[in-house]
Amino acid sequence: EAYRGDAVRFMQQTPDFGQAYAHLLQLRDSQLTLLGYDDPAERQKMIMEEERGLASRALRSGKSPAKVI
Repeated sequence: EAYRGDAVRFMQQTPDFGQAYAHLLQLRDSQLTLLGYDDPAERQKMIMEEERGLASRALRSGKSPAKVI
């Protein structure tokens, strides 16, 4: 919930955040594919877990998760 609120605020300040976020997801999906993860559902799950971890660490350290991501 905190991450979502932060993302909404960050998007208002940084209009290209949505495009950058989508690019990051596509890039990470491509990387995982090259590493041999052929199942799209598995890749999506891995990316979501990575994102949760990044957001959690950012929040614990007092940083904006959206800005970090």
